[in-house]
Amino acid sequence: MKIFIYFTALFVFILLSFLFILVLRNEKKNYLQFLLIGFIITIAAWILFLFFEDFSTQLNYAKASAIFNSCKYLFITLTPIWILLISFYFAKDGKPIHKIAYLLALNPLLTQFGLLTNSKFHLFYSTFIVFHRPIGPLYAVHIFLFYVNILISIVYLFIFSLRTDKEMRSKAMLVLLSTILPLLANMLYFSGTIALSAYATPICFAITAFSFYKAISKYNFLENTPLVLRSIVDRISYVYIVLDEHLTIVDFNEPAFKTFPSHRLKKGNNFREIINAYNAVFDYNKILSTISEARKTAKTIKTEIVYHPTEHNDTDCFFQCEFTPVFQKGRYRACILMGKDITQSKKDYASFVEQERLASIAQMIGNVVQNLRAPVLRLSNSTENIDNITTECLNQIEDKTLSQDDFQEIIREIRQNLQNQRAGLEAFESILSAITEQTEQLAVENDKTFSITELVKRVEFLMKENLKETQCTLRTSINGNDEIRIKGDLNSLVHVIQALIMNSIHAYNGAEGFIYFNVSSKKGLVTISIGDYAGGIPLEVQDKLFKQVVTTKGKNSSGISLYMAHATIIGHFQGKLWFTSKENEGSEFFIELPFLKATNDSEKLTT
Repeated sequence: MKIFIYFTALFVFILLSFLFILVLRNEKKNYLQFLLIGFIITIAAWILFLFFEDFSTQLNYAKASAIFNSCKYLFITLTPIWILLISFYFAKDGKPIHKIAYLLALNPLLTQFGLLTNSKFHLFYSTFIVFHRPIGPLYAVHIFLFYVNILISIVYLFIFSLRTDKEMRSKAMLVLLSTILPLLANMLYFSGTIALSAYATPICFAITAFSFYKAISKYNFLENTPLVLRSIVDRISYVYIVLDEHLTIVDFNEPAFKTFPSHRLKKGNNFREIINAYNAVFDYNKILSTISEARKTAKTIKTEIVYHPTEHNDTDCFFQCEFTPVFQKGRYRACILMGKDITQSKKDYASFVEQERLASIAQMIGNVVQNLRAPVLRLSNSTENIDNITTECLNQIEDKTLSQDDFQEIIREIRQNLQNQRAGLEAFESILSAITEQTEQLAVENDKTFSITELVKRVEFLMKENLKETQCTLRTSINGNDEIRIKGDLNSLVHVIQALIMNSIHAYNGAEGFIYFNVSSKKGLVTISIGDYAGGIPLEVQDKLFKQVVTTKGKNSSGISLYMAHATIIGHFQGKLWFTSKENEGSEFFIELPFLKATNDSEKLTT
């Protein structure tokens, strides 16, 4: 029988050694895992010194047996302390234990004092017989504190099991039962009710250690998600991943499972493995730095992440991500990564941009036709006049009726027509320059700067013919420094302002009216306003403006201009676009942009 007990104890000792190595291999161990390591070492040492004591007793080595007995009791008294600390951690959800816990060291100290001085004072082993065992006062204190610590631990674990949801309660109850088991075994051994070996109690505590390991490695406070909430999380379209402080995957939803390869995205795996695998196409440093910044600032951080699922041979996916740190009682516990797939939105935006560029081309062609009409007519008239003058001059020469005064008059008229042609050619050159710049803008976006004066002149020049045809008057004013510069593409901003002015022109519906174009600068910002008194925007359209592609001009407009104008101001100029409108009165649109503030050696953006 003893051989079987020895082999069982040896087998349990080996299993505890493997468990110790398993926990120790974890690179980033938390407080709970350190407690578990201490508990495993204590149980293994208890079994080891119990075996040495038993072996020394059989060989009649009394002194060695006494030493091993003292070492054994050191680890026996430490066992309930480790269990109490682990149970407290579970029940209080990681709350630091109070300083009064230092009193837990009282039992090991008293027990060792009693054992070392027993030959003189008989405080540990005495003549008192309890359950056929001679015990002294300190032995009674040792037994009392041992059972009290275990019972308090059981209470904490019971509280913990009640606080968990139904899905996790069965696991918590197994941990509770595994803690009760060694208590019962020790009570039966001490009372002698059942003939149990001294190895029974540490072997049962080894079972407790294995159950604690299972709970610590698999249990997480965020895992306790009600089933209804779990269903909601799986149904939302956002990618949802929860990472603990070591970037271990705690939880994720169905969209995340579909986005990432299923063999990589598993609970318990480290998220670094995924982003390391996709380092070439996944911004590894950006993700880690964003998580670190969110943890440091304790604020939600939004950013865009590009993901290329190479294993799926699919196109790039774009996610608008939110990194939200989770703190519990001042302690960082996890980071919730939520990402919305904006790939389709980007495609839609690109489609809108293409439509807007086509609209820009059409509008540019219309402007070219309108602006070229006057210089072409001037050149045509001048050419015809010169032709008529030269014909008349030749006729007079043939008739010999050409006087000196007539000749001088002919020269004057020819010079006048040549001057008109020169003016027409200058107009051509100016128009072609504007066309060239606008065409380049349609092909590429540039990052140049321009002044308020350049902006105003360009708008006035391009809108001149439209204003003449519609009998509207553009009243321009500049308040502040007109030489301050704005960073961005001039033509993009001109196109936005053109769209707003054209809306005001259409709002007058062919009637005469004034359109106010004002530019002012203050506190690092340029404010551009375009206003009219054409009756305002209907209330049902105001709520949708900038949010949807809507129009007040019926089938004659696509409604893209304002929608894209809003996107351009925000995306390209980091500015704002808003409006005020009163029905039966008028509307005013405002554009607010940061401008460049000149320094001695360079220019910097003022925000």
